[in-house]
Amino acid sequence: MTYPALTRLKGLFYQLFDYAVKHEIISKDKHIVEYVEIGKATKSDKHFRFSDADIDIMWKNKDKHEFIPVILMLIYTGVRPGELFALEKRNVNLSEKWFYIEDGKNDNAIRQVPIHDKIYHFFEYWLNKGDSEYLITQPDGTPIDFQLRHRHYVLNYWTPLLADMGILQYTNMRGEVKEHAPHDTRHTFTSRWKDKKLDESMRRKIQGHSGKGQGEITYTHHELEKLLAELNQF
Repeated sequence: MTYPALTRLKGLFYQLFDYAVKHEIISKDKHIVEYVEIGKATKSDKHFRFSDADIDIMWKNKDKHEFIPVILMLIYTGVRPGELFALEKRNVNLSEKWFYIEDGKNDNAIRQVPIHDKIYHFFEYWLNKGDSEYLITQPDGTPIDFQLRHRHYVLNYWTPLLADMGILQYTNMRGEVKEHAPHDTRHTFTSRWKDKKLDESMRRKIQGHSGKGQGEITYTHHELEKLLAELNQF
């Protein structure tokens, strides 16, 4: 498990201990949670960004399969793959260049996300395709349930498309050959944004982790214009 997950787990152990003492299940001198070792925080290498050269290859191949633009949509929005595949057409506002994530892993994930000029026509394509309520669908018109059928998407779309373009594999910092995972698109957005030294608070809002207590994120017209201007430098 990741260090943040282990930290939360240890916190749960403390709560369980307090409960057990309160209800006289154990005595207070049986406190052993403090001895649970979870190590120290280390920089995760679970996700690896796509290089600029990889992204150029995607752009050159965008017309070969309709799901190649979907990968670019993920990279240029920074959303979680599950958020994009759960997006309904009614929550896309093309005229104002944003879409709305109405459900997420926390309150901060409920937000408006601006649409980069480069991927505007990809959203337009999917909006006009078929009669499904969902934006992204499979060739037969059924939606992609990323949470329950993650492996189906990876095996049928992600892996073969990246392999065909020659950009599925990468070599990490330890010299190990790995394969890109869908969440690498979100990591790529973060890395490219920081490389260009764009406004960090705006990135956190776009990606849905702007801080505790922020809650649902929506913008005035002026705020959205500023956000779009910053995003289009990405």
